[in-house]
Formats: sequence, C-alpha cells, structure tokens
Amino acid sequence: MAINRALIAKQLVPGINALFGDSYNQVPKTWDKIFQVMSSERAWEEDVKLGAPGLASDKAEGSSVTYEQWGEEYTVRYQHTTVAKGFIITEEAMEDNLYERGAMRYARSIGRSMAITKEIKGASVLNNAFTAGSYAGGDGKALCATDHPVGVYTNSNTASVDLSESALDAMYVALSAWKDSGGKLFAARPKQLIVPPALMSTAERLLKTQLRVDTANNDVNFLVTSNMIPEGYMVNQYLTDPDAWFIRTDVDHSLIHFKRSGMKKRMTEDEDTFSMKVNFSERYSFGFSDPLGVYGSAGA
Repeated sequence: MAINRALIAKQLVPGINALFGDSYNQVPKTWDKIFQVMSSERAWEEDVKLGAPGLASDKAEGSSVTYEQWGEEYTVRYQHTTVAKGFIITEEAMEDNLYERGAMRYARSIGRSMAITKEIKGASVLNNAFTAGSYAGGDGKALCATDHPVGVYTNSNTASVDLSESALDAMYVALSAWKDSGGKLFAARPKQLIVPPALMSTAERLLKTQLRVDTANNDVNFLVTSNMIPEGYMVNQYLTDPDAWFIRTDVDHSLIHFKRSGMKKRMTEDEDTFSMKVNFSERYSFGFSDPLGVYGSAGA
C-alpha cells in the first residue's frame, strides 16, 4: 500500500532530466459558476417547495371574499457525502528521494484528484438531467422534463433539439409560458448558456455575431441585439454528451451545492513503520431544488 523506494527507483539516483506527468494545467473551476453555494451544519439539508394561490376573483357587491387554501408541494433532501483520498510513503522513500522531499509532489497530485472529483460530481447533475429514477427531483421528475407538475398545471423545461438560433428562440418562448401552481405566469428569463467543448464554436457564433448565423439574409442577430442571454456562455469540460446544452435561468434556489466541511489535510506518522500517511477529505452535496432554474436539451 505504501509508496516505497521500489516505486520511485529512478528518483533515488542522480541523472534525471525532468519529472513529468503530474503538472498538467488545471481545468478552470466551473461548478461554483453553475451552483448556488450554501453552508450546512447538519447531516442533511431539506428544501421545501411552497405552492401559490390562483388568480384573484371578482367580488360582487355585498358578497364574501373568496378564500383559498394552499401549502407545501414537495421536499428535496441534500444528503452530504464525504470524499477522500490519500497515500502512504515510507520513511526511506522520503529520505532518499533526491528530487523532492516531504512527498509534496504526491500531495499536489491528490489535491488535483479531489478538485476534479468535485467537478465531476457537480457536472453529474447536468449529465443526468434527462434521467429520472434515482436522479429525480422533489416533484418525481428528472431535472429537465416536459411535464413538471405545478398544481394542476405542468411546465416543460426541455426540448430535443440541437443548439441553434431557432432552438434558443423556442427556449425563450417556453420560459415565457411557465406558470406557478396557482396558474399565474411569471417572468423567468435566461441568464447563461452552458455547453460542452464540442459546442463552444456554435455558442461563440450564436452569441457574438452581430448578423444572423448560417443565413444569407442581412438581418441582425436578435440573440445579440436583445441581449437575450446576458451572461453569455460557459464551457464545462465535464459534460459527457457532446450534443447536450443547458440554459441557467434566473429562477432562484435551483442548482444547489451544500458545503458541510471544507478541505482537510491530515499528516500522521505510523509509530511502528515510521511511514507517513497523508490524506485529504471534504464533505458536500450537489443537487437541485426548483428544476425551473434550468432549461436543457439533449440534442436532436
């Protein structure tokens, strides 16, 4: 289990020109630009979706006011998990390494693994956005579904179309039709487009070209002139479907990251072997409460 001198034999003698393989550029952090970050001091957290009253009623002279009853619709639980990784290195391996002492190179590699693991866990919320079952939200539906129940109404926050001008136009129309559980329209607006690397060039052309894309017509690009998506687009390298794309809307309390405990680093020496044990741990959860904070498409 321990990193011993046999595993780092070349690092025990002079003559190495360079050590490589653990100094790749870190992928820029993206989860904190997608999720609303909140702190937690409990084993789990629960969010409760509240209902809404219907439209006001006409009241005839001398008649009573119409009273309505509503309450909670569903509950979402965030169950925190502990993520950890470590290594053990023998005393001799630390002492005899001519190039870097104290196992700092190995510690940096573990830190990178922890960071990438967090990105993958965050991206999994979007990667499973079209899958119900164990990935369903509080309303029993996948994050992106055609029939999110709100009282006797339903809202759709998905379409099976490739990323294009017409697809973004249809997205805006769909957001404009969303209702609360009382049947009242509300003003949901797109904020940011999230794409995998394969769609970066498409997103760049759609959101930054002044004239319409892929047409000979000399029309303005309404996506740009209307500032439809004010925060532009971002690329998430951990999205697994090259055709899938997502819109983050201004609906609050949707994609949530709970931080239960931050990164902890522990270093202990084994009293019998004198080996050094180093490990990192972090405790958190990712999920979603209100699915209308996202509009997504898995592509055509």
